[in-house]
Amino acid sequence: MKKIKLVVLCCILMLCFVSCSGGSGKNEPVAPNNQNNSNKNANDTPPVQTRDTVVIGIEGDVGTLDPYRVSGNYLSVMYNYAEPLWSYDGTTEGFASDWHLAESVDAVSDTEYIIHLRKGVTFSNGSSFTADDVIFSLQYVKNESNIAYYIPFVDVDKTYAEDDYTVRLFLNAYDKTQLAGLANITIIDKETYDPETSGLNPIGTGPYVVTDYVINSTLTLKARDDYWGGEVPIKNVIFKNIPEPSQKINALQTGEIDVILNCPTADAEYVDSLEGISVIKKDSISQVSLTYNCRQGGPLATKEARWAVSYAVNSQGILNTALNGYGSVAKACFSASCGDFIDDIAYLHDTYKTGYNLELAKKYAEESGLIGKTITLINNGTDVYVTTAQIIAQALQEIGVDAQVRNFDQATVRNMIAGEEDWDVYVAWISNPSGIGLDQVYSQVCKFGRAHAEWDTGMYNRIDQLGKKLLATSDEAEYAELLKEFMTVFQDQCYMYGIADMMTINAAYDYVGGLSTEGFATERVFNWYFK
Repeated sequence: MKKIKLVVLCCILMLCFVSCSGGSGKNEPVAPNNQNNSNKNANDTPPVQTRDTVVIGIEGDVGTLDPYRVSGNYLSVMYNYAEPLWSYDGTTEGFASDWHLAESVDAVSDTEYIIHLRKGVTFSNGSSFTADDVIFSLQYVKNESNIAYYIPFVDVDKTYAEDDYTVRLFLNAYDKTQLAGLANITIIDKETYDPETSGLNPIGTGPYVVTDYVINSTLTLKARDDYWGGEVPIKNVIFKNIPEPSQKINALQTGEIDVILNCPTADAEYVDSLEGISVIKKDSISQVSLTYNCRQGGPLATKEARWAVSYAVNSQGILNTALNGYGSVAKACFSASCGDFIDDIAYLHDTYKTGYNLELAKKYAEESGLIGKTITLINNGTDVYVTTAQIIAQALQEIGVDAQVRNFDQATVRNMIAGEEDWDVYVAWISNPSGIGLDQVYSQVCKFGRAHAEWDTGMYNRIDQLGKKLLATSDEAEYAELLKEFMTVFQDQCYMYGIADMMTINAAYDYVGGLSTEGFATERVFNWYFK
């Protein structure tokens, strides 16, 4: 009898719980400004639910908010409190897709530009923004920061302020990436910038100011009421550092966060099926790719050996498995979403036109003496690249090549590829803030020397000279013609092999609007709003 009573009591309690919860079967997010209704009378009018805070799940905290030390995913954080002169996302002609601290630029020549600055802008500490801040920022980046590679051709000694709101910019030489590269330089306050304090308390011209920062945990931003761009739609922003993908998905599902930046591809379909949540997808300039170690005397010293590995790459299978179908099979060795991709370079080489073919892989492996040799595929330990390396290694084993996969952390693997030993294939992704594909592949092989092909002097010099000539070409028709020539030679040498063009995948509750659906610029919460 006691058992029966107990069962009945449990059933009553369960029915009460379902009734209270609405029986939706899903945890609903709580608006940040929900009022306490515990004393509300039954006849009272329900209060209006308002939102003024968005909570964003992100990963990759680098331990500082200094604009010149932030990198990776935390760029999404930085651009809410610090601003560049302009931004570039590859969706428009020219180097600027949106103007920020500059209003326009006049080209005097390929190496001289007049930058007209926005008036009435103040830093978050109240200091006025002027041309002196731009000159100071450029000099600091060039001479003292670790991001001088963004502006290698800016002549900071010759560049000067004509007046408070005009900068005359000079380049040492024209470079196709340079003005787009300036989009990555945020401007700091000349009078108060202190690298010792900027890591926790950065000063910028952006729509938000940092109010609290707990490294590797949370960052809280508050909207400025004196922002030059007008009223800020979302008043408060909280970034939560959640490195573990499953925890990030759970936080979204339970309403702990409102938005995920960089939703894991393995979870995207599930997230998109959740009630009230949508996945926002856009093509990316990033590409899953292989960089070959072409060192003299190594197993991949000949292009035929590199072709053998390329033909053993099941790009569609990797796209389906490692990227869960989000993206597209590569047409060349840089993404088709890059600003300079043209149809003439699609499927130029047979390794792209024919693609995965184990018969050809074995043929070239035999011709190059790769059969029976051991090659080492290294990666940064991320699931996408571990899976990619394992798929390729299995295919190579099938044609008689001993392939080994070694997983490291990002810092270790980046140090390894700077040297010639202990690796043969670097399985990773390539990208570049300029959005120019030529810059990505030329830099990987020549500027950074990661292919270690310098010993093949004649061919290396041809690639290097042609790449430099291309980057110094301002005429678009001439650039397109030269790019096809460059890619024909470069892809025949097969220093790199493109596997799959990636996608950027974000996820948000449907009450958050304004997330971008195209271009590769970093998200700015200022563009978001509550529906």
